[in-house]
Amino acid sequence: MALVPEDGTGLAGADAYAAIATVDAYATARALTAWTGADSVKEAAIREATVYLDTTYSWNGAIKLVTQALAWPRAGVTDREGREVTGLPQRVIDACCELAAMKITAALVTSRTEAEIASVQAGSVAVSYVAGNRVREAERFTWADRLLTGLHSGRAGGVNVMLIKA
Repeated sequence: MALVPEDGTGLAGADAYAAIATVDAYATARALTAWTGADSVKEAAIREATVYLDTTYSWNGAIKLVTQALAWPRAGVTDREGREVTGLPQRVIDACCELAAMKITAALVTSRTEAEIASVQAGSVAVSYVAGNRVREAERFTWADRLLTGLHSGRAGGVNVMLIKA
């Protein structure tokens, strides 16, 4: 199935925030040498990066159209300088490119025990874990988080609470 990148108008059939050519150019400009492989592999990485973005962040504003497939475009969003954000922000596209390039060599979402198991025993089943060696997503994706500053109110499902001064 061909990739359908969002064009900023709220496409009902969109499944990506970037096209392969967009990520190719982004990766080349930034010497992201891991961004290689067949188009089908790249498409899968872009789709996963898009899903990661839509399910990880609590985006500001509201979806623009009830029929759109993805979280962007949005209404009622302003950037850090107070300017209205319309269409699909370049920073969302760039974050998608970053994450897609990372996806080529590693999972974007890891299990809670990944990289924590120190030993496994078969008789009487025993598993021991190494404390503190798991790299949290917030640490792995710092650049994507920085690109998206001001467009979201935190990570979805987290403990972030918006405070409003009375």
